[in-house]
Amino acid sequence: MQHIHGTFSKDTHFWLVANPVSVVSCPLRWNLTGQSRGSFPFCEKTGKRYEDGVKSVSRPKQQPPPQVTFYTKAGCHLCDEAREMLEDLASQVDFDLTEIDIRGNPELFELYRYRIPVIIVNGQMLEGRIEYRDLVRAFHLL
Repeated sequence: MQHIHGTFSKDTHFWLVANPVSVVSCPLRWNLTGQSRGSFPFCEKTGKRYEDGVKSVSRPKQQPPPQVTFYTKAGCHLCDEAREMLEDLASQVDFDLTEIDIRGNPELFELYRYRIPVIIVNGQMLEGRIEYRDLVRAFHLL
């Protein structure tokens, strides 16, 4: 089975036709079982069939949501700004957020007290005066 790498809409199925350069897509719904139209895929809406040299192209597995850790403390205006940026990004991308108040752990307090806010996105650390564009890059949205 051949694979195409890239971004796929959850409502679109892709097929690689005999010419490896051409990709046929149908934003509607493909009948993948072939029960009513033979063994070839067809678009249920248009009835269009793709018979000659058609190979199915698998869809990439859905990536788990990014893991985000946010080290903060009350009274930190930079932390408040960083939290607002994370809230803005939440409207664009799903992510798992763990927010940690460093005052609850003396070791974390010593480690991050002069560096907060600290945001770690899948291992990539941003700290201090965080710019929105840097946070977007950490989420791989640019």
